[in-house]
Amino acid sequence: MSSLNRQRILVVDDEPDLLDVLELELVYRGAVVLRAGSAQEALAILAAGPVALILSDVRMARGGGADLARAVAGRTPVLFMSGYADMSPRAVHALGVEGVLGKPFQLREITERCRRALRPRAERWADAPATLSMMPAPALQPLALGRGGFKALLPFDAGVPTGAALAFSFTFAGVALAGAGTVRWLEPAAAGATAGIEIDWLDDATRCAALAALGALAGAAYIPG
Repeated sequence: MSSLNRQRILVVDDEPDLLDVLELELVYRGAVVLRAGSAQEALAILAAGPVALILSDVRMARGGGADLARAVAGRTPVLFMSGYADMSPRAVHALGVEGVLGKPFQLREITERCRRALRPRAERWADAPATLSMMPAPALQPLALGRGGFKALLPFDAGVPTGAALAFSFTFAGVALAGAGTVRWLEPAAAGATAGIEIDWLDDATRCAALAALGALAGAAYIPG
């Protein structure tokens, strides 16, 4: 598996010891690490030059992770780290954040999530899952599109839990999507359940046009809430 290949990663946390540990791990994996102890410090660093990824705590004394995510507005990938149930997965993805790593975490998990977030979507969405033929394909009703997924209404009998992989094929707002994804959140609705689904793979017929259409959603939610 490839290293982080000199990618600039901004790590934001108000615990200096944790910053030290994360910096050592990410530098060992090949990244260039910038550090900040608050959202305010992070924004000052971003004003001086871009980074490839932001890895941020949620709770901090001088501006939290949510403030930082709102400020970058989807222009830079963001991963949250948190030991608390600060925000629901629905709220996190609607804010534009790609995922949350729960504290305490394994350093290898941090590295793997950073690698995935840094990988271009054109490559990430080209890898078809080996288990595609086994995935359920519920008759979902798309409701909104985001930069990395979509919100949909699932029928009562879909039987798809949070974390499950599923296949999908639909056209919404002129954008055709066919592929596979992972259910990141579920909430009851009058006609079934509303789901936030992260895209994991798109087939060859829809990938290029979908990349262009979803990539144009600057500042939009990663998965709509």
